[in-house]
Amino acid sequence: MSLQTTLFLGDSKEELKKLKTDSVDLIVTSPPYADQRKDTYGGVGHNHYVDWFLPISAELLRVLKPTGTFILNIKEKVVEGERSTYVMELILEMRKQGWFWTEEFIWHKKNSYPGKWPNRFRDAWERLLQFNKTKKFAMYQESVMVPMDDWAKTRLRKLSETDKRRDESRVGSGFGKNISNWLARKMAYPNNVLHLATESANKNHSAAFPMALSKWSNEWRLN
Repeated sequence: MSLQTTLFLGDSKEELKKLKTDSVDLIVTSPPYADQRKDTYGGVGHNHYVDWFLPISAELLRVLKPTGTFILNIKEKVVEGERSTYVMELILEMRKQGWFWTEEFIWHKKNSYPGKWPNRFRDAWERLLQFNKTKKFAMYQESVMVPMDDWAKTRLRKLSETDKRRDESRVGSGFGKNISNWLARKMAYPNNVLHLATESANKNHSAAFPMALSKWSNEWRLN
């Protein structure tokens, strides 16, 4: 079975208009961050970023299937020694636009560049915000399951009586667990922190993110 790929080259605000409504299963994008890489992108100020992005997200909302998923890779910035709130403002406005903010993954950048700042430490992570058109979207968690952690080898070796039944949280949170449920399990769902190095092979792009980010989203979303 051969697969066909169609590439569209151009401004996303214009190219998106060519796509049919409710036609896309998965969107993964990393738009220019506020005030970053002005030589490449021209730059959008953090005070104007939300107004700039909302027309794009409106088109993404239109073309995404009701069962589809949108993953937005984005990062805050520091302005005059203070974290900008433009990402949080964008999330709030996108919710008003009709998006459901269903999940957030953290991309831990294993090879983040060292530096020195007077009032903060090195940034070694970026956001992967998951938005959906409806609360009932397609998700195949089993396709990205991982082997059980090492804790299972010791924690499940000898179970107490409490481990063999549902043990309610001592702080009254309503949560509880039954450790014995994990005895026969070899695989578990992954957590929402991805440990990936930044992409460095593509010298023709100033901010290439790892193909593994898109691949991982594709695996649990499209199976």
